[in-house]
Amino acid sequence: MYRSGQECDDGVKRQSDETLPTVNLEKFINDFELDEKFQMTGVLSGHLVLNGNGGDINILNGDFFMAEKGGTLIIKDTRFLENIARSSDQSFEILVESFKNYHYNNGKIKILLKQEKLILDMVLDGEAGKRDLNITLHNFKPKKDDL
Repeated sequence: MYRSGQECDDGVKRQSDETLPTVNLEKFINDFELDEKFQMTGVLSGHLVLNGNGGDINILNGDFFMAEKGGTLIIKDTRFLENIARSSDQSFEILVESFKNYHYNNGKIKILLKQEKLILDMVLDGEAGKRDLNITLHNFKPKKDDL
């Protein structure tokens, strides 16, 4: 899905700057092994910049919007929800219910890699209200085959 590049002396150099007409969120989350943290369905369109060498990613930057009729977000990582509850002074139980099966109609997602942190900024809007989330995954190291 994100492959392009040329052979180099020290491995495979991958470089891509593309407009992506459709990105399946479920497949993207599985490819980057994020499915233990959360599940998300839907289709995105947008722009992605990727630069890497071998199994290392140097640049990952993307801006996406929902291409079709939305999807569903389920946050499985209770530590993430506990952090939201603490920082927002909201009930943990209410947050768990709020993200058990949240359906959104539209939204935007920004993806950014800083050092070994994958940052996902999501603004989703659905019948149950708006969700503005910032998810940071520390020690993010995708497998060479994911690129």
